Amino acid sequence: MGGCVCNSDCDCIARSKGCTLKSYGRGVGFVPNACPPNYESDGLLLCLPVCASGFHGNLNVCWANCPAGFHDDGAHCRKPASYGRGAGYAAWDWDRCMRDNPERGCEWSGLMIYPKCAPGFHAVGCCVCSPDCPSGFPDIGVSCRKPSYGRGVAISRVCPGSDQWTPGGLCYPRCADGYNGVGPMCWSNTCPSSNPDRCGPFCVLPGTCSEVTFEALKAGYDIGSFAFKTARCASGDLAACIKGVEKIGDTADAAAWIANNMPNCV
Repeated sequence: MGGCVCNSDCDCIARSKGCTLKSYGRGVGFVPNACPPNYESDGLLLCLPVCASGFHGNLNVCWANCPAGFHDDGAHCRKPASYGRGAGYAAWDWDRCMRDNPERGCEWSGLMIYPKCAPGFHAVGCCVCSPDCPSGFPDIGVSCRKPSYGRGVAISRVCPGSDQWTPGGLCYPRCADGYNGVGPMCWSNTCPSSNPDRCGPFCVLPGTCSEVTFEALKAGYDIGSFAFKTARCASGDLAACIKGVEKIGDTADAAAWIANNMPNCV
């Protein structure tokens, strides 16, 4: 098919009418491990919407945070300690109760008089002052039940920062300007003027793509896969060709095979 056409923009391929697009490796891909903005990890493998202010997430439910001084018991907030307000005053001792408790004052409970509970507390029965539950937290005695709400459907994790996701489900660093990513490789987007037509991973002379494709397939390149996953069948032996394909296996092995068996023209 003629000689090689080499220039600063591409590497020459033996026996072709063009050259292979410039490319470089961008490392081993990794599984997406980040959540998009306004999402957070569900603690497993997915992402869920971030809970509203004052709430925290547990799987797909957002639970209210317990206020300071309360103990978090999961679905409830255990109250701080209650306190007793004494034995009370007899019904005729109102004035004495008021003198003894000038700041808070007094109140009736049954036939007895008691000092009012301190701010943030309320009377339970005659003699105990129990902490108030925050607004929106139903009081269930020794604890306050947390408000909660569902936070929707989980979504898959994404690639972090500027790393891009590929159809293979892995993340790779973005390619440099002028390059396009295919798996672990970055390929140039442009062909040189001497070989202006794109033909899979090759740049060829106008009208020669079919010819180059035929020769490449004979040599073991699979242009259609854009990953060079077949081996060269130099002998024309179909069985040997199939064995070569089995040995290559993946893109990284194929790239190594090409480097070892298809050197650039000099």
